[in-house]
Amino acid sequence: MLLVNKVINFIHLIFLFAPFIFIFINQKILRKNALLTKIVFLLYLLTPLHWAFFDDKCILTMFSRTQGGYTNSRDTLGFTDANLKPLYKPIMDLIGWDWEKVNDVNKMISLHWIVIFVILWYIVCFKLSKN
Repeated sequence: MLLVNKVINFIHLIFLFAPFIFIFINQKILRKNALLTKIVFLLYLLTPLHWAFFDDKCILTMFSRTQGGYTNSRDTLGFTDANLKPLYKPIMDLIGWDWEKVNDVNKMISLHWIVIFVILWYIVCFKLSKN
């Protein structure tokens, strides 16, 4: 895999799992950087919405494909197939979803984003709040 694809994958992974780290950031640091935190929150909210404009594809995954990445993955699930199966499949097995069904994988992706949104909502509404 090309270096460009490795960098894109790294950015993708950091982006998907950063909220799980943000939750442990000190409240004073978040308040000091409240505007930046709110902008990051907005970026996360807009991320899944952009998929509708690219036929349910992420722009980072599309760019990676143009660089030769994800050639063996399902059409819309390049990044997920290549990088998230070890995390998603056990959860999907518990729920009863099938990894081989694109619709079920899309449900898992949505579940992951729901968790991200709940974490970011908690940070913005409670950790940034002065109450």
